[in-house]
Amino acid sequence: MILARPPAATPLAGADSLPAALEDVTQAGRVAREYLGRVQTEVRARQEAGAGGLELVAVYTEAVDRLVRFLFASASAHFMSRFARLNQQCTVVAQGGYGRGELNPGSDIDLLFLYPWKVNPYVETVAEVILYALWDAGLQVGNALRNIRECERLSGRDLKVKTALLDARYLAGAEELYAEFDRRMLEEVWGQNPTRFFKEKLAENADRHARSGDSVYLLQPQLKDGQGGLRDLHTALWMAKVRFKVRSFRELVTLGVIAEAAVGELETALDFLWRVRNALHLAADGHQDQLTFEFQERIAPTLGFAEDQDGVEAFMRAYYAHATTVARFGEAVIARCLQPAEPYRGTQPTSRVVRDGMRVQRSCTSSPRRSATASRSRRRRASSSATACRCSPPSGPRRRSRPRSSASSAPRATSTRRSSRCTSSACSARSSRSSDTSTA
Repeated sequence: MILARPPAATPLAGADSLPAALEDVTQAGRVAREYLGRVQTEVRARQEAGAGGLELVAVYTEAVDRLVRFLFASASAHFMSRFARLNQQCTVVAQGGYGRGELNPGSDIDLLFLYPWKVNPYVETVAEVILYALWDAGLQVGNALRNIRECERLSGRDLKVKTALLDARYLAGAEELYAEFDRRMLEEVWGQNPTRFFKEKLAENADRHARSGDSVYLLQPQLKDGQGGLRDLHTALWMAKVRFKVRSFRELVTLGVIAEAAVGELETALDFLWRVRNALHLAADGHQDQLTFEFQERIAPTLGFAEDQDGVEAFMRAYYAHATTVARFGEAVIARCLQPAEPYRGTQPTSRVVRDGMRVQRSCTSSPRRSATASRSRRRRASSSATACRCSPPSGPRRRSRPRSSASSAPRATSTRRSSRCTSSACSARSSRSSDTSTA
């Protein structure tokens, strides 16, 4: 789970009912359908018992992970029993909401079958067994078969492909192939043309809000695409991944981008919103994100509110409060992603070891108040020196004059040339004062 820290929860009991691998892959669809039926029955029971949204999303995602790994192991064993070849590589990667680890009971899943160079019979067998079994189990599955080079090329041209690759998560298969894929995605895709990515995501966000009502306080809100919905957090997370190279909101706290208290408030809001979405999917028996009047009346009592109209109004007030928290958090993260980076202008701070385990550190950069005071003092000295008289006696101790000789004691002849006089304001003021005094 990426958007929030998953709580400690007991795995679903039905998740341990899968065998190691199937010898006959033609039975994979039946096994997957029966397994998923047991899992969804237990999910409904936990929802009715009051389980939190984060807990239920985490355990249901883990149960689907086990099913995909079981199908991969069965497909690999089936192929190796017929064609014993070495170095057969294929990796199953989760994308989209499934890659973020946030599956609700009616959510679809998105898979990427990754191969090193080109499609071979082994990759085709793995993809065929997994996809047909999941379709037989009643899941909506999106899929793609690509190598690493194709992922890089398509991510540069298609924004949806790049967005899906930002949420990639390893499921099963060759781990070294996924490690190479993850390294190349971090180097080539995450930092590729961030300005264009930000512009397109902001435009997509504004268009989605306009289509969904552009307000948190709608009478029939959209849990995913509306303002304050889950997609606001997805957009903020995608932009944070491209800008700060992080994988979760918790890592932004370490970088000093957001406060830890804000992440705590977000996790509380997410727990409520995912609990509402779980109840909505179970009530609709499928994928449903529009919280209509009918579903408000049906799911409000299951969430602990009264069964009358007052209970429905209290439920919607709680929803508006948590949706506002989500919208405010998403806007704050997006604003930090768009903020230009400022260079560090300080110097390395000096430190001194007092004793073992204690170090005194002093910053070498001056405070803004001290710098402003020094600047004013320099300007004052500069202005005073500019207006000072050039014929004023120099400051400091006077030197003792040497006695003049007899030759030099004679009166000096008056020159007919007019002597240059100082024209400064200070000298003129002093001359006028002296003339007034002599007249008096």
